[in-house]
Amino acid sequence: MIQIIHHQVRNAEKNNAEGMEINTSVQGYANAIHSDIQAVSADDLFKKNVTSIPELKDCDKGRYVYINVWRNISDEPIQANPLAVLDEQSAVAPDDYIISEFYSEGVKMLQTRLNAKNAYLHKWYYYPNMTKNEALLFKHYDSDPTLTGRLCFHTAFSDPTSQLDAPSRESIEVRAYIYFPDHLPNTCPEVVCEEEESGDEEKVVKDAVKKLLGLFQQLEVWPPTGLIWLKGEIAKGDAGLKEIASVLALDEQGYQGLKTLPIEVRKKIGEELYADESFKPTLLGKWQKVKHRVNTKQSGLSVGLPAVVFVAVLSVGAGWALGQLRNYTTTLH
Repeated sequence: MIQIIHHQVRNAEKNNAEGMEINTSVQGYANAIHSDIQAVSADDLFKKNVTSIPELKDCDKGRYVYINVWRNISDEPIQANPLAVLDEQSAVAPDDYIISEFYSEGVKMLQTRLNAKNAYLHKWYYYPNMTKNEALLFKHYDSDPTLTGRLCFHTAFSDPTSQLDAPSRESIEVRAYIYFPDHLPNTCPEVVCEEEESGDEEKVVKDAVKKLLGLFQQLEVWPPTGLIWLKGEIAKGDAGLKEIASVLALDEQGYQGLKTLPIEVRKKIGEELYADESFKPTLLGKWQKVKHRVNTKQSGLSVGLPAVVFVAVLSVGAGWALGQLRNYTTTLH
């Protein structure tokens, strides 16, 4: 399923925007290195899409990709202000990735910017003299953390080889979400419908416990940072296991769809999760199969870090956790 969510025409001479206004028919050029959206905002938009558009009701799981199709719409080949894209293999993780906030009229979201610290390593590409029948397709975000090339930094730039009297670039960019509901494992954020939130407390607690138990079935795709935290808590025995259940249930970042519940209900979910007869055997059984992956020296993280740091990491079923952490370790092929 493909959902077109936005398009933008760009021409510096016909620009009808004022300042940072983005809701206009024609814009100038985006002369700043960026990736349009960051994992948190990409997930938020995904959840808004699948809960508000009936045709997408079955696309709330699996995988989604947020893409951009960029092309020339003029009869003249592009010379002035072409688009450059970064080979993400040349970016340095996590040093080069900066989370920033973007504000405009009616728009607030997180983006990813590029640190210039390692600019001498960065490899940029562009396609000179692009014609009307050519297009660039690149990713803004991909929910699957096991894949490479999950975002593409890009920017317009002044090409010193272009003619001084080159016509103003006319281009269009079309942004779209592509949904893969049959993709395994599920890498999409958890979507909680209003009907589910309004159910009786007993059912809400029962369903939440079942959901959280499902997280342990995917330990093999947890990032190393999450496994390090898990190792530290498991080493504490019952006290650590109780902490794991509590952190999952509190869902401070909201990636399991539980944060909207009253704190008393979330505490009860944690208690019920810890008391569930399958909690310990499921967690510890899966842990035996993945614990060899834990290497604190490679990760650069301490086992003793506060558990709250990894709240999002543990939201494996939600997708954002892996997306956020792998965002800093993946490269573009």
